[in-house]
Amino acid sequence: MGCWGPGLYSDDFAEDLRPVICAVCKLPKDTSELVDIIKETEPRAANDANDEDHTTFWLVLADQFHKKGIPYPEVFERAVEIIDNGSDLKMAAELGLEAGDLRKREAMLAKLRENISEPVVEKPRKTLKKPQPLIMETGDVIVYPVADEWAELQKNPMYKGHYDLCPANPYFSRTDLEESGWKPVDWGAAVIVDCGLAFGFLAWYRPLVVSRRLNANLRPSLDDLFAADKWGFEHAGTCSSSHSKKMGLEKIASVGIISERLKEIPRGLLDGVGAATIDRSISNCLSITDTAEHEFLRLGEVVTL
Repeated sequence: MGCWGPGLYSDDFAEDLRPVICAVCKLPKDTSELVDIIKETEPRAANDANDEDHTTFWLVLADQFHKKGIPYPEVFERAVEIIDNGSDLKMAAELGLEAGDLRKREAMLAKLRENISEPVVEKPRKTLKKPQPLIMETGDVIVYPVADEWAELQKNPMYKGHYDLCPANPYFSRTDLEESGWKPVDWGAAVIVDCGLAFGFLAWYRPLVVSRRLNANLRPSLDDLFAADKWGFEHAGTCSSSHSKKMGLEKIASVGIISERLKEIPRGLLDGVGAATIDRSISNCLSITDTAEHEFLRLGEVVTL
């Protein structure tokens, strides 16, 4: 992915790995199992010494475990070895880090080595007592009210006619939502084409989302949704019962999913593990916009009654 700074978390891989470690550490597993699970999320970086992210993987893991008070000598020893043999600095140079930043990274590594060589102050981990409940199932058809986020922008001729219809922000209280001026103008719809539990504990959902305005004053029916000709796969997301209620998600039907069509989900869309580890809300995946770049499908191409 390249190296864009001398800090330990100065590249995308390190930034992405940190929330994965945080999420995995919530699992009620022993430390060796946690390490195995984290390695399974990035097998090439964890196991291939020639991979450009290999040194970063072990340095970040050691840093996070030490900060979280999780003792695991093998992780700290691996990180110290990487620092002492110079392999991280060598990789940083190969990735284009300039001389001045290499010196800063060397200083950072010296400080990190000092830190992780200190005895770990053990801290109790706050872990999940049981798997998160799946509040939606594969095949659930949901509808929800949406507001036009472009309403004000449409006063500018440049944006006239465009729309970006979004569900209610589930992180807002009812008062915050009212004060923001959020006002439903239409309905959105989605089909949960896949769902599951990342690491057996963290719930996630993959929606197929309608990508055309329904222009519905009343809650749309299943027939209305089959008549809509533009649907697109979206990122997977998370959703609690509280967030579902705040967004006004309503199940109107259950359908079958043509599993072969799931092979057509575009690369680059966040998968269930990715969504669960960073806790990406499904609210970010349920918008209807005329600027969507989906490979559009008809609903009947993906679901069966």
